[in-house]
Amino acid sequence: CKALCIPLCVFFVLNVNAGVGKHIWDLTYARVFTIGRWTYIATILWGTEMLLIKYSILCLYLRIFPHLWLKRAVYAFMAFSACFTVPLLLTAAFRCNPVRAQWDLEAAKTAKCLDWLVILKLTVVYEIIAEIILFSLPVPVVLQLQMATAKKIQLLVFFGLGLL
Repeated sequence: CKALCIPLCVFFVLNVNAGVGKHIWDLTYARVFTIGRWTYIATILWGTEMLLIKYSILCLYLRIFPHLWLKRAVYAFMAFSACFTVPLLLTAAFRCNPVRAQWDLEAAKTAKCLDWLVILKLTVVYEIIAEIILFSLPVPVVLQLQMATAKKIQLLVFFGLGLL
């Protein structure tokens, strides 16, 4: 996960240097082209990073919770995440024919592209559902722990912080 954070941050900085944050009418065609290209790469990195972050949390669950049902649920959720994220990333990466049309306005004039808003909406719905599932997995185990109710609430709040 950490290995992808640095390149992602680099692409964000490159985008800012290219003109992200300025009004579109104040940008040259070359800058719009550059912003589009960096955004394209950052989108792929972001999706990959989100999957790996989920996997790292799920691996933590595998290490700290010995319950067989939870381990099975974790593996099932890992498979679900991969089955949804990988096609979504491929769709985002190859949504235009030619691919270059995602950042090249000239190529976009004649390109055939999938609706980007539909892809974004699917991503948002998936991420919300996935995060709720991800941070709900340890709740039954925490509720069964033999400790004070206040401590259980603290643990649930700790796990729930990931939803913010």
